[in-house]
Amino acid sequence: MLEKYLDKIYNCTRCGFCRVWGWSGIETVCPIYKHTPGWETHFARGRVKLAKMIGEGNVEITQEMVDHTLLCTLCGNCETACPIKLPLHDIFHAMRSDLMEKGFKKPDHYRIAESIEKNNHPFGERKRRKYKNEAPADGQLKVLYYPGCNANYNAPKIIKHTTEVLKKLGIAFQVVEEDTCCGYPLYDSGQTAEMKQAALRNIEVLKQYEPDLIVTACPGCLNAMKNVYPNMLGIEQPFKFQDISEFLLPLIEGKLSPSSGVITWHDPCVLGRRLGIYEQPRDILKSIPGTTFKELRRHHEKSQCCGAPLATFEEMNPISAKVGMDRITEAKDVGANELITSCPACYNNLRRAADFTQQGVTVKFLTEKINEVLGNEQSLEKTS
Repeated sequence: MLEKYLDKIYNCTRCGFCRVWGWSGIETVCPIYKHTPGWETHFARGRVKLAKMIGEGNVEITQEMVDHTLLCTLCGNCETACPIKLPLHDIFHAMRSDLMEKGFKKPDHYRIAESIEKNNHPFGERKRRKYKNEAPADGQLKVLYYPGCNANYNAPKIIKHTTEVLKKLGIAFQVVEEDTCCGYPLYDSGQTAEMKQAALRNIEVLKQYEPDLIVTACPGCLNAMKNVYPNMLGIEQPFKFQDISEFLLPLIEGKLSPSSGVITWHDPCVLGRRLGIYEQPRDILKSIPGTTFKELRRHHEKSQCCGAPLATFEEMNPISAKVGMDRITEAKDVGANELITSCPACYNNLRRAADFTQQGVTVKFLTEKINEVLGNEQSLEKTS
């Protein structure tokens, strides 16, 4: 895959803006760089040089090289900082894919692929609770809520709050009952062939529901099904998709009860830099009466990653925790007592970081916050 990016790679001027920007503050662009030994290949410029050599076939690949390339969340912040707009995310993903094809996989990558093939999710033999589904009444919009593996197995609280919000709004919906993985962990780790197989299985499950609209609260799932399937894997599918913030924004207007405190928003990398969804969740949070909304120091397209890779492996765990703690400190610095996000991976890593730092910042999922301030539709109608 790297060969098709060589013409772009040759344009790299090695300026270093992918290491620091805002020179007065000397702020690192790569969220993990300051938590590494600081080799050149621990940030984008060095990785571009490594991609060039691998793409040209001019280097003997070692496991240490592979480990340096994998210490990357594919957050895309370096691409935002690049003055000549190199497609760094795509270059690094292509490098990862080429390395996987050459057999340079970590044990965790094998485990994820095997679990998805066997269990239709990446978390081994673990079991989860099932959902009681009711088919929508005839003539009602068939909204299918796709929770995703991470919420199902690591944060079921997200599903609880999301379904409660949909019920309060009177939405006719169903929850995907089966274990089915969109394949994004495989995409993120560079296991493209394995992702295609997962994608085909996933589509067959979704077709059974005949949905008019699929709503998800996982940016990785949304990006996989909406963009990666057709654009990278060549898989066409008939579905329409929306992020939960896009879906809920027009439905909650005037229905939120007063709250208090200072809240802020963490932009998930995939939701923002890959999907371009920035304003909808902010508009929801800003519409909560009585609260004060403040932006983090780094936000929108320059938002800092939470630190959680979507294809995790053991060596990333301590670095992910440190990057998450950096983000909690940012929330504390702007005076926020609640940090809201809408990505299960971000939610889990930031909650862990908040527990570590003990700075008085509570991490909440977007639908969790909405559920707190949203009354039942019937009671809202009586008071309106």
